[in-house]
Amino acid sequence: MSTYLTFATFFLLLVVDLQLSDACSCAPMHPQTAFCYSDVVIRAKIMSVKSVSFPNSTSLFHDCLEYGIKQTKMYKGFDLVQDVEFVYTAPDDGRCGFTHNPNSTREQFVISGRMREGRVVITSCDFIEPWNRLTSGQKKGLMHTYKTACDCNITPCYSLPCAVNSQKECLWTDGLIKRSWYDDQYHNFACVHHGTGTCIWERQKSRVSRKSMKTKFL
Repeated sequence: MSTYLTFATFFLLLVVDLQLSDACSCAPMHPQTAFCYSDVVIRAKIMSVKSVSFPNSTSLFHDCLEYGIKQTKMYKGFDLVQDVEFVYTAPDDGRCGFTHNPNSTREQFVISGRMREGRVVITSCDFIEPWNRLTSGQKKGLMHTYKTACDCNITPCYSLPCAVNSQKECLWTDGLIKRSWYDDQYHNFACVHHGTGTCIWERQKSRVSRKSMKTKFL
């Protein structure tokens, strides 16, 4: 199954779920998958929040929360926007709105989102995490690995038996083996190219400088 079909199915299920209930339900998503599907991925400080309206919008909620941000790093979206100053989301949890009270403007977040009518739109299902909580493997993925392997697909394994449909898929088994999707593969691995037409899991090891290595063994 292709990445685009997988995500089209995911968002169709999300829309149906929102229509049938007041709750937001998100399918498990690996950081690499979130990176590859997003139009824009940045690191930023959240500075403010306010309610805004777009009564004539065809792709945004008519009522939104507007987060004012200070971008410090861009990982994806260079061809779409130069400097992101605001991100937009639904105003409540029931519509998968991202909620954050910016009590501290010092904390940096990795924010992934999609472009809609020239604006960056985010949801609670997107990859939005404090930078200082990411593992070294996730940071390396954001800065280097993920963008080179967006044609490798990560397939969640919900129950046995489970198998890949092509050689360019990696089975994500954290939720089955560890009973939590936020475990080793989520934090430390990326699905990368291996040979011609195949993809495999690879642990993302951060580069340790010679200086730090020297200090370590003194």
